[in-house]
Amino acid sequence: MLQALKVNDQKPRFYVEYLRFEVVFLEKLMQRRKVLNGVDGQTKKSELDFVDEDDMRDNVEGEVKSGEESNLVRIVVNNLMEKFPENILVLKEVAKILSTSVYVDKPITASVKDAYS
Repeated sequence: MLQALKVNDQKPRFYVEYLRFEVVFLEKLMQRRKVLNGVDGQTKKSELDFVDEDDMRDNVEGEVKSGEESNLVRIVVNNLMEKFPENILVLKEVAKILSTSVYVDKPITASVKDAYS
């Protein structure tokens, strides 16, 4: 997908589809986090056999901290808005994609809706 973006740098459809991919990935990531943390109501966190040593480490390279999960979505949206700031159809589609996820930060969605307005 990233290779297609490099080759088709001026085609907004590739950026929109990449954003759709990242939003779906964010949804799956957060669903998996819920299952692993036992938030689904079926498994308690104390029942899961995790290594306690991992909880002791503060900074793990490449680890996504809580609240930073949608950073990649934010970067894709910012790139889209920089490349196609006046393309109303693109902004409309981006707003529609972002509204499908409850995990996308509200400021990201608000900035797209402001640009669309």
